[in-house]
Amino acid sequence: MNDDYVVPNGESYTAFIARTRRAFEEIRERYIGETICVVTHGGVIDSVRHNLVNDDRCGSGRCGNASISEVVARGKVWSLVKWNDVSHLAKLQKPILVADDVLERGSSDGEE
Repeated sequence: MNDDYVVPNGESYTAFIARTRRAFEEIRERYIGETICVVTHGGVIDSVRHNLVNDDRCGSGRCGNASISEVVARGKVWSLVKWNDVSHLAKLQKPILVADDVLERGSSDGEE
């Protein structure tokens, strides 16, 4: 993989990693001593895990949907506390998807 390849209308992997690092360093500096929550996608979480925490013990697997990962910054040192935890989802029953329900009933306004 060429880390400097720029995706059309996008950014290179190198630029993405740099942007992610800057964002998390800014968060760390802005919220010293506070607990914060960042909601983001798996690409950013993997970037943090590999490039701030430098922790590959979780392998190269992707983060699951709705998983929770926790990193802690103490000074300038980042630590991985939790990665890809989905235990909070275990108690959920199968969700009813509104889109499926609407598709089964058909259009509510009479149009096809």
